[in-house]
Amino acid sequence: MSCYTGPRSERQMIKNGNTRAPRRRAAKTERGTLSALVWEGEGTPCVLFHGGFENAHAWRAAATGLEQPVVALDLPGCGHSDPVTTGTYWPADIAHWTAESVRQVVGSPAHFVGFSYGGLLALSTADIYPGSVCSLTLVDVIPGVCQRHSQRVVQALNRGLYMGPDGDTCISKWTPVPADMGETLWGVMRRLRVPTTLLVGEHSKVVLDSDLEILRQVSPDSEVRTIPGCGHNIPCQAPDAVICAIEQMEKRVRY
Repeated sequence: MSCYTGPRSERQMIKNGNTRAPRRRAAKTERGTLSALVWEGEGTPCVLFHGGFENAHAWRAAATGLEQPVVALDLPGCGHSDPVTTGTYWPADIAHWTAESVRQVVGSPAHFVGFSYGGLLALSTADIYPGSVCSLTLVDVIPGVCQRHSQRVVQALNRGLYMGPDGDTCISKWTPVPADMGETLWGVMRRLRVPTTLLVGEHSKVVLDSDLEILRQVSPDSEVRTIPGCGHNIPCQAPDAVICAIEQMEKRVRY
Protein backbone atom coordinates (compact mmCIF):
# COMPACT_ATOMS: atom_id res chain seq x y z
CA MET A 1 0.00 0.00 0.00
CA SER A 2 1.27 3.46 -0.90
CA CYS A 3 0.93 6.61 1.21
CA TYR A 4 1.29 8.81 -1.88
CA THR A 5 -1.83 10.94 -2.40
CA GLY A 6 -0.68 13.38 -5.06
CA PRO A 7 2.04 15.88 -5.94
CA ARG A 8 3.09 18.64 -3.58
CA SER A 9 5.55 21.37 -4.42
CA GLU A 10 8.70 22.29 -2.51
CA ARG A 11 7.10 25.65 -1.78
CA GLN A 12 4.18 23.87 -0.08
CA MET A 13 6.58 21.74 1.97
CA ILE A 14 8.44 24.82 3.16
CA LYS A 15 5.14 26.54 3.97
CA ASN A 16 4.23 23.53 6.12
CA GLY A 17 7.37 23.96 8.20
CA ASN A 18 10.00 21.84 6.44
CA THR A 19 12.76 24.43 6.03
CA ARG A 20 15.96 22.46 6.58
CA ALA A 21 18.93 23.95 4.76
CA PRO A 22 21.71 21.69 3.46
CA ARG A 23 25.44 22.03 3.92
CA ARG A 24 28.03 20.84 1.45
CA ARG A 25 30.41 17.95 2.16
CA ALA A 26 33.25 16.59 0.07
CA ALA A 27 34.75 13.10 0.01
CA LYS A 28 38.33 12.95 -1.22
CA THR A 29 39.31 9.64 -2.83
CA GLU A 30 42.03 8.35 -5.14
CA ARG A 31 39.73 8.96 -8.13
CA GLY A 32 39.01 12.55 -7.12
CA THR A 33 36.63 14.57 -4.98
CA LEU A 34 32.93 13.80 -4.84
CA SER A 35 30.68 16.53 -3.47
CA ALA A 36 27.31 16.18 -1.75
CA LEU A 37 24.55 18.24 -0.18
CA VAL A 38 23.77 17.04 3.35
CA TRP A 39 20.57 17.67 5.29
CA GLU A 40 20.74 16.83 9.00
CA GLY A 41 17.97 14.83 10.67
CA GLU A 42 17.02 11.86 12.81
CA GLY A 43 16.74 8.25 11.67
CA THR A 44 18.35 6.07 9.03
CA PRO A 45 20.34 8.13 6.49
CA CYS A 46 19.19 8.32 2.89
CA VAL A 47 21.61 8.60 -0.06
CA LEU A 48 20.21 10.09 -3.28
CA PHE A 49 21.73 9.46 -6.74
CA HIS A 50 20.51 11.92 -9.38
CA GLY A 51 19.97 11.26 -13.08
CA GLY A 52 21.97 12.34 -16.11
CA PHE A 53 21.98 16.07 -16.97
CA GLU A 54 21.43 16.82 -13.25
CA ASN A 55 23.18 17.48 -9.95
CA ALA A 56 22.37 17.10 -6.26
CA HIS A 57 19.85 19.95 -6.37
CA ALA A 58 17.51 17.75 -8.42
CA TRP A 59 16.55 16.10 -5.11
CA ARG A 60 15.95 19.32 -3.17
CA ALA A 61 12.15 19.00 -3.03
CA ALA A 62 12.26 15.40 -1.78
CA ALA A 63 15.12 16.08 0.64
CA THR A 64 13.30 19.05 2.13
CA GLY A 65 10.29 16.88 2.91
CA LEU A 66 12.19 14.16 4.78
CA GLU A 67 12.95 14.16 8.50
CA GLN A 68 15.96 11.82 8.43
CA PRO A 69 19.53 12.64 7.38
CA VAL A 70 19.82 13.03 3.61
CA VAL A 71 22.94 12.94 1.43
CA ALA A 72 22.34 14.03 -2.17
CA LEU A 73 25.43 13.28 -4.23
CA ASP A 74 26.87 15.30 -7.07
CA LEU A 75 27.81 12.31 -9.21
CA PRO A 76 31.20 12.30 -10.97
CA GLY A 77 31.40 15.03 -13.59
CA CYS A 78 28.39 16.85 -12.18
CA GLY A 79 27.88 19.82 -9.87
CA HIS A 80 30.94 20.34 -7.65
CA SER A 81 32.36 16.83 -8.17
CA ASP A 82 35.48 16.07 -10.17
CA PRO A 83 35.13 14.60 -13.66
CA VAL A 84 36.18 11.11 -14.63
CA THR A 85 39.69 11.20 -16.07
CA THR A 86 40.20 7.46 -16.66
CA GLY A 87 37.57 4.96 -17.70
CA THR A 88 33.95 5.87 -18.37
CA TYR A 89 30.95 7.25 -16.49
CA TRP A 90 29.05 3.99 -16.57
CA PRO A 91 28.21 2.35 -13.21
CA ALA A 92 30.78 -0.44 -13.18
CA ASP A 93 33.61 2.07 -13.75
CA ILE A 94 32.71 4.57 -11.04
CA ALA A 95 30.86 2.52 -8.41
CA HIS A 96 34.03 2.06 -6.33
CA TRP A 97 34.39 5.86 -6.30
CA THR A 98 30.81 6.44 -5.14
CA ALA A 99 31.06 3.59 -2.62
CA GLU A 100 34.14 5.12 -0.99
CA SER A 101 32.48 8.53 -0.96
CA VAL A 102 29.36 7.15 0.71
CA ARG A 103 31.55 5.42 3.29
CA GLN A 104 33.24 8.73 4.12
CA VAL A 105 30.18 10.98 4.17
CA VAL A 106 27.56 8.60 5.60
CA GLY A 107 29.47 5.88 7.43
CA SER A 108 26.44 3.73 8.30
CA PRO A 109 23.83 1.69 6.41
CA ALA A 110 21.50 3.94 4.44
CA HIS A 111 18.51 3.90 2.14
CA PHE A 112 19.76 4.20 -1.45
CA VAL A 113 17.47 6.01 -3.90
CA GLY A 114 18.49 6.41 -7.53
CA PHE A 115 16.71 8.10 -10.43
CA SER A 116 17.34 7.02 -14.03
CA TYR A 117 21.13 6.69 -14.57
CA GLY A 118 21.59 7.28 -10.84
CA GLY A 119 19.48 4.23 -10.11
CA LEU A 120 21.87 2.01 -12.02
CA LEU A 121 24.79 3.58 -10.17
CA ALA A 122 23.04 3.12 -6.81
CA LEU A 123 22.53 -0.54 -7.68
CA SER A 124 26.19 -0.99 -8.60
CA THR A 125 27.35 0.85 -5.48
CA ALA A 126 25.18 -1.38 -3.29
CA ASP A 127 26.78 -4.43 -4.91
CA ILE A 128 30.34 -3.22 -4.26
CA TYR A 129 29.66 -1.94 -0.74
CA PRO A 130 26.76 -4.07 0.58
CA GLY A 131 27.32 -2.93 4.15
CA SER A 132 26.36 0.61 3.12
CA VAL A 133 22.78 -0.11 2.07
CA CYS A 134 19.68 -1.19 4.00
CA SER A 135 17.16 -0.64 1.18
CA LEU A 136 17.10 0.31 -2.50
CA THR A 137 14.53 2.41 -4.35
CA LEU A 138 14.89 2.61 -8.14
CA VAL A 139 13.06 5.53 -9.70
CA ASP A 140 11.84 4.80 -13.24
CA VAL A 141 14.85 2.74 -14.19
CA ILE A 142 15.70 -0.94 -14.37
CA PRO A 143 18.63 -2.91 -15.87
CA GLY A 144 16.62 -3.68 -19.01
CA VAL A 145 16.81 -0.06 -20.18
CA CYS A 146 20.59 -0.14 -20.71
CA GLN A 147 20.82 -1.38 -24.29
CA ARG A 148 17.34 -0.25 -25.29
CA HIS A 149 18.06 3.44 -24.69
CA SER A 150 21.87 3.51 -24.89
CA GLN A 151 22.36 5.36 -28.18
CA ARG A 152 19.70 8.00 -27.48
CA VAL A 153 20.94 8.63 -23.95
CA VAL A 154 24.60 8.90 -24.95
CA GLN A 155 23.77 11.38 -27.72
CA ALA A 156 21.74 13.52 -25.32
CA LEU A 157 24.36 13.50 -22.58
CA ASN A 158 27.15 14.38 -24.98
CA ARG A 159 25.55 17.62 -26.16
CA GLY A 160 27.65 19.60 -23.73
CA LEU A 161 27.03 21.70 -20.68
CA TYR A 162 24.05 21.71 -18.35
CA MET A 163 23.75 24.64 -15.95
CA GLY A 164 21.86 23.97 -12.73
CA PRO A 165 19.56 26.43 -10.96
CA ASP A 166 22.32 27.58 -8.61
CA GLY A 167 25.04 27.82 -11.24
CA ASP A 168 26.41 24.31 -10.68
CA THR A 169 27.53 22.64 -13.85
CA CYS A 170 27.20 19.14 -15.19
CA ILE A 171 29.92 18.41 -17.76
CA SER A 172 30.30 14.80 -18.79
CA LYS A 173 31.74 12.89 -21.74
CA TRP A 174 29.82 9.67 -22.14
CA THR A 175 30.69 6.52 -24.05
CA PRO A 176 28.41 3.83 -25.47
CA VAL A 177 26.88 1.43 -22.98
CA PRO A 178 28.95 -1.76 -22.56
CA ALA A 179 27.24 -4.63 -24.35
CA ASP A 180 26.86 -6.71 -21.21
CA MET A 181 25.88 -3.96 -18.76
CA GLY A 182 22.18 -4.83 -18.64
CA GLU A 183 22.90 -8.51 -18.02
CA THR A 184 25.51 -7.61 -15.39
CA LEU A 185 23.07 -5.36 -13.50
CA TRP A 186 20.34 -8.00 -13.57
CA GLY A 187 22.87 -10.25 -11.86
CA VAL A 188 23.40 -7.56 -9.23
CA MET A 189 19.67 -7.42 -8.57
CA ARG A 190 19.62 -11.19 -8.17
CA ARG A 191 22.34 -10.94 -5.49
CA LEU A 192 20.78 -8.02 -3.64
CA ARG A 193 19.51 -8.93 -0.17
CA VAL A 194 17.77 -5.74 0.92
CA PRO A 195 14.17 -4.52 0.46
CA THR A 196 13.78 -3.12 -3.04
CA THR A 197 11.11 -0.86 -4.53
CA LEU A 198 10.68 0.30 -8.12
CA LEU A 199 8.74 3.51 -8.80
CA VAL A 200 7.36 3.76 -12.35
CA GLY A 201 5.79 6.86 -13.90
CA GLU A 202 2.31 6.18 -15.24
CA HIS A 203 3.12 7.89 -18.54
CA SER A 204 6.79 6.96 -18.76
CA LYS A 205 7.99 4.75 -21.60
CA VAL A 206 11.28 3.79 -19.94
CA VAL A 207 10.32 0.69 -17.96
CA LEU A 208 8.38 -1.87 -20.01
CA ASP A 209 6.15 -4.76 -18.99
CA SER A 210 8.86 -7.13 -20.23
CA ASP A 211 11.28 -5.53 -17.75
CA LEU A 212 8.82 -6.07 -14.91
CA GLU A 213 8.50 -9.73 -15.85
CA ILE A 214 12.27 -10.18 -15.60
CA LEU A 215 12.26 -8.29 -12.29
CA ARG A 216 9.69 -10.72 -10.90
CA GLN A 217 11.99 -13.60 -11.85
CA VAL A 218 15.30 -12.22 -10.54
CA SER A 219 13.95 -10.29 -7.52
CA PRO A 220 10.53 -11.74 -6.62
CA ASP A 221 10.25 -9.78 -3.37
CA SER A 222 10.69 -6.40 -5.06
CA GLU A 223 7.73 -4.04 -4.86
CA VAL A 224 6.57 -2.09 -7.92
CA ARG A 225 4.53 1.12 -7.59
CA THR A 226 3.05 3.12 -10.43
CA ILE A 227 3.00 6.87 -9.75
CA PRO A 228 -0.14 8.38 -11.30
CA GLY A 229 0.16 11.35 -13.61
CA CYS A 230 3.95 11.13 -13.88
CA GLY A 231 6.33 10.71 -16.75
CA HIS A 232 9.96 9.74 -16.33
CA ASN A 233 11.10 12.49 -13.94
CA ILE A 234 9.27 11.42 -10.77
CA PRO A 235 11.60 13.31 -8.35
CA CYS A 236 10.60 16.56 -10.06
CA GLN A 237 6.95 15.82 -10.81
CA ALA A 238 6.03 13.98 -7.62
CA PRO A 239 8.63 14.37 -4.86
CA ASP A 240 6.02 13.23 -2.34
CA ALA A 241 6.01 9.81 -4.01
CA VAL A 242 9.74 9.53 -3.36
CA ILE A 243 9.28 10.71 0.23
CA CYS A 244 6.53 8.15 0.76
CA ALA A 245 8.70 5.31 -0.59
CA ILE A 246 11.59 6.26 1.69
CA GLU A 247 9.34 6.60 4.73
CA GLN A 248 7.87 3.15 4.11
CA MET A 249 11.36 1.69 3.69
CA GLU A 250 12.31 3.26 7.02
CA LYS A 251 9.40 1.45 8.69
CA ARG A 252 10.41 -1.84 7.08
CA VAL A 253 14.02 -1.73 8.25
CA ARG A 254 13.11 -0.52 11.74
CA TYR A 255 10.31 -2.98 12.46
